[in-house]
Amino acid sequence: ESEFMAGHVDNAINIPLAILDKRLNELKKTETCYIYCRSGYRSMIAASILSKHSFNNIINIKKGYEGIIDITRTCCCPKTINQ
Repeated sequence: ESEFMAGHVDNAINIPLAILDKRLNELKKTETCYIYCRSGYRSMIAASILSKHSFNNIINIKKGYEGIIDITRTCCCPKTINQ
């Protein structure tokens, strides 16, 4: 919980790995699930659990939230200027 509060992707759902199997009903098997944790290890396990429960649209963010942060720091995106 504290890890999630320290930083997460907008609209993310926090489901700790230890209780993932009890909360599978909160996820839709027909939607793409982007799975990440802080560094990528637990998300790899979570993706495996989801796969075993017939979730087919799983994308594991292998470098985790740290990788997402690294990408956004180095990404050069155009800014919108409101006038």
